Amino acid sequence: MATTWTADALTKGTSTTSTIDTGIIKILATDFISNDDSTTQSVRVEDDTSNFGIRVANANSELFVWVDVPSGYTATKVKINGSDTANEVEVYTLNLDNGTLSDEISNTGLNVNEDLDLDTYHVGKNNNALAIMANTFDTGDKIYGGYVTIQRS
Repeated sequence: MATTWTADALTKGTSTTSTIDTGIIKILATDFISNDDSTTQSVRVEDDTSNFGIRVANANSELFVWVDVPSGYTATKVKINGSDTANEVEVYTLNLDNGTLSDEISNTGLNVNEDLDLDTYHVGKNNNALAIMANTFDTGDKIYGGYVTIQRS
């Protein structure tokens, strides 16, 4: 069992012992990398506007991130935040032993800024991770980050 701290325990200097049943795993914009669909494969930090994020250098590229869901937990939702709600988000289970992807486990039509249940939940194991792809269609489309909602399996 993990030790967690409540606000009351912090002020009184005592701890409580419990397990975390649900939570989120944050995804930072800088966690994303671009794929090999272009010879210009870099990701750029957008800092010229009030909305900081990352964007691709070439409109033919997509952005990928791998998220480790701990063993004993299941991913139930994925939300990627960005500037263009028409950008699609696809979620897969990645086998870390051989690099293969499962069929898409996200809702058909999952887009940026939507917080929807996955069609198929991802069960965290030592040899897998979530692979999330954000389809940005323009070099001006920004990704701000996101999160994966998890629950104890």
